[in-house]
Amino acid sequence: MQAELQNEETGFVANIPILIQQAESKIYNRVRTPDQRSSSTGSLSIGVNTISISASGIEPIQFLIAESNFPLLKDESFIRTIFPGITGTPKYYAISAATSTATSLLLGPTPDAALSYLFRYFKSPESIVTASETWLSTVFPDVLLNACLVEGEKYDKGPKENFERYQTEFAQGMDRLIRSAETLMMKEEYRTGEVSN
Repeated sequence: MQAELQNEETGFVANIPILIQQAESKIYNRVRTPDQRSSSTGSLSIGVNTISISASGIEPIQFLIAESNFPLLKDESFIRTIFPGITGTPKYYAISAATSTATSLLLGPTPDAALSYLFRYFKSPESIVTASETWLSTVFPDVLLNACLVEGEKYDKGPKENFERYQTEFAQGMDRLIRSAETLMMKEEYRTGEVSN
């Protein structure tokens, strides 16, 4: 990125990690990729109406309790209003709280049995800034590079034609990435009936 933009300025170099993370965010906000899929398993605790998932910024895909019950995603206020002190097999869940490292799910009604659960979700994958390689950097390195160049050129306020060229190359790469990711997701759904991680 630094070599392509030919910028050795200290402020620019110091901001490269931030620019890369902004580029990754731009990509991941437009498409769901295989490295964004994850799951959590465990057992419900009798009398406890919350589950902690060790991931932040999640987007639910599927929640399964005891291999046959699929609770529906609802608003937290719905669960608190409809199920105060009521126990049974949970029929609903809500994302009730999140920190930088975990997300809490609220269940309604409160579990009355220690049933197993499987929760599938999309999460933010690790950044290439902190990992030696990522799915994106390995499978679609050109898309990541062009997204970074777009962010770098915006920061650098370089020539408009350079920005437009990087933007065009990024858009073309994103089209390929979106088609590829959608195909992978459809193949997985048709093969197993669900998205797996």
